[in-house]
Amino acid sequence: MVGVGARWPPGNAREEGTPVMTENRFSGLQLSDLGTGTGLAILGFRACAFGRQQCCRVASGFGAALGEEAGDTLSDLMALTVQVNHQGRRKIGLAGMGCLGVTHEEALIAKAFFATQALNERGAQSHLTTLLGREPTPQISLLMSRISDTFAGYGLAFGDPDAAQSSSKTSPSKHQNQSSD
Repeated sequence: MVGVGARWPPGNAREEGTPVMTENRFSGLQLSDLGTGTGLAILGFRACAFGRQQCCRVASGFGAALGEEAGDTLSDLMALTVQVNHQGRRKIGLAGMGCLGVTHEEALIAKAFFATQALNERGAQSHLTTLLGREPTPQISLLMSRISDTFAGYGLAFGDPDAAQSSSKTSPSKHQNQSSD
């Protein structure tokens, strides 16, 4: 279940498909802290959740990073998003398309990608179980593997959100505006 800067899927009190903004951030973690591969995967997941996977910026970003496999990878991300929506038992908070902040649920997705790419099946299953509120289906695990393998094939390693969070805590002014003297 997912949404834009939002809770996805949206609640019953709102029009279906309308995202609900949330301030559920992962302790100040930014997409740029996670590296290019993870940032691109999270942006792709958001785009698919919000029906924006055909956006020219999304398509060109994936095309530049993944070449001829960009379309297939976006299709896999769309299938993953649909599976998470249908199989998950909890709502997932997503940041908006232009937002650099990372929600707790997006960090779980990033952790699952990181563990999958590191061939840590147990870790990936654990993060996906927390994300979904239940054991992930084999289809979700297969999609995670295909996406992770494609990114790895293009030299795009997924960053570890825990390590990135620790790093961002040691340099608190990293994301603050610097004033000039």
